[in-house]
Amino acid sequence: MMRQVDKHRAMLRREPLWKRRERREALALATKLKTVPLEERDREALLTALGDHLDTLQRFAAHEIAARLAAGDLFPGQVTV
Repeated sequence: MMRQVDKHRAMLRREPLWKRRERREALALATKLKTVPLEERDREALLTALGDHLDTLQRFAAHEIAARLAAGDLFPGQVTV
């Protein structure tokens, strides 16, 4: 009975959405980037932190550019990934 109540409460809190692995990794990345000072002397530390997630960032950028091209906000060749 308690297991059912706990499961119901988890669904009310929408835990399946925020406990997803990708979401946790994105939150970890955001937290990691917040701790890295954005000063010029720490540029290499930032690049190292971003290097682990470069593929994800590149896919996101490509998707956003494609969406903006489809919406007519950008012209072909104006921005590339």
